[in-house]
Amino acid sequence: MAPPAPAAAAGQMALKAKRFVLGALAATLAVAVVVTVSSVVLRPARLQLRVTRARYSRGKSSSSSQDGGGVVELLLTLAANNTSERAAVRYESMFVDLTNSTAVVRAESMAFVTANLTTTLPLCQRRRSVADFSATLLLVPGIWTDSSGDLTTNRFAVVVTATARFKVGIARTRLFDIKLACRPVRFVLVDEAAAKQSGGAPDGPPPPVDCVPI
Repeated sequence: MAPPAPAAAAGQMALKAKRFVLGALAATLAVAVVVTVSSVVLRPARLQLRVTRARYSRGKSSSSSQDGGGVVELLLTLAANNTSERAAVRYESMFVDLTNSTAVVRAESMAFVTANLTTTLPLCQRRRSVADFSATLLLVPGIWTDSSGDLTTNRFAVVVTATARFKVGIARTRLFDIKLACRPVRFVLVDEAAAKQSGGAPDGPPPPVDCVPI
C-alpha cells in the first residue's frame, strides 16, 4: 500500500492538532466554570445582627434567689438574621463584650467586660431564618452601678466577636471571623419593661439596635 501523499499527511496532522487544541480549550473552560461556581457557592451569606432586648435586674441574679446586695444583672438578647436563600450558617464560637462608651469602638483603648453567653454553641442556623443568642452579665457596685443597684450610665456599646462557617448543600466554607459593634444600647429595668408591655406606661421598650462591622 502506497504511503499517504504529503498533502494528505499534512492535513491529517493539522486536523489532529486542531482537535487537541479544542479539547484542551474545553477542559480549561470546564475547570474555569467549576472554579467560578465554587467561588459563588462558597461566598459567605449576609448576616444581619441586632440587639432586640436589653434589660437589667437589681438586687438578685436569675441564677440565685439570694439578695445580691446591689448586684445588677444585665440581660441581652441578640438576633442574627440569615437572609441567604441558599446558605446555612454554623456558629462555632461567640463572645459578647460591653463597654460604657458609645464612641468609635477601639479595642486597644477601651475597657470591656465580657458577658456570659447562655446559648449553647455550636449552633446551626437554616437559610432565611432568625437565630436568637442570650447573654448575661453580673455587675458589682462600682462597675457602672452604685450601692443601691442603679446604673450610673445607661449608654453602652455591645461588641460581638464570632466565628462561623457557611454551607450550601455539601459544600462548606472555611472558618470566617465576624466582629460587629451595636450602639448605643440602653438597658431597661425588668419591672419597667413588664409594665410597658402590659400597658402600664405610655412609652414602649427601646427599639432594636442594629450592629455594624468594625
